[in-house]
Amino acid sequence: GNLRAFGISAIEVVTASLLEDSYRWDRRNIGLVIGLIFLCCIPVRIVHKGVGDRIPVVVWIRMMSVTAIFGCLLLFSSACSFMASVRGMDCAGTLVLAGIVLFPTFYMGEALAVGIMHQ
Repeated sequence: GNLRAFGISAIEVVTASLLEDSYRWDRRNIGLVIGLIFLCCIPVRIVHKGVGDRIPVVVWIRMMSVTAIFGCLLLFSSACSFMASVRGMDCAGTLVLAGIVLFPTFYMGEALAVGIMHQ
């Protein structure tokens, strides 16, 4: 519950703030991108629903945690430099990619952990 709420809020606020202040994005575009990042939970949920029974919940939580850590690594400026050299992606794109990776995996992993807690 609370960890997920604080974590998700922090990702949303920092992403919006950086896109507006550092990269001079329009507020409408920021709102659209943040909304699309939130919608990335749907494919993660579909995958979980499709193969969830074949993989133990603890393994799902570990996979989501490792993927979320990878998303956190994309928040560093060195990841921005790396993505620029490898994929030609600017820092704003790397920040959005971090949100796409981090938000659904953090949300789903923490939701599964809370589910175990309430059993």
